[in-house]
Amino acid sequence: MSRLPICLALLIFSIAVSSGQPAEAQFPGYRPARPTLSPYFDLYRRDSGALGPYHSDFRPRQEFRRAVQQQGASLQQQHATISSLDRRMSLVE
Repeated sequence: MSRLPICLALLIFSIAVSSGQPAEAQFPGYRPARPTLSPYFDLYRRDSGALGPYHSDFRPRQEFRRAVQQQGASLQQQHATISSLDRRMSLVE
């Protein structure tokens, strides 16, 4: 089997891939709601140090996400309370 067809196909593929515009140009300002890759992929990392990937990277990241979600919920509750108080104050005046 000759390597020429394989090399030619790889060359054509690499030219086609490198000449395209990034996907952001097709959807300006698009930000996915969730991470595009699962955080569980980090469990397979080998460069995590002495603690292992779960304790050095995965678990702290999960705890951070949970804390941010809790703060977001708290902020939404505070915003609703402030809006309610604002409506009450406008009725009193």
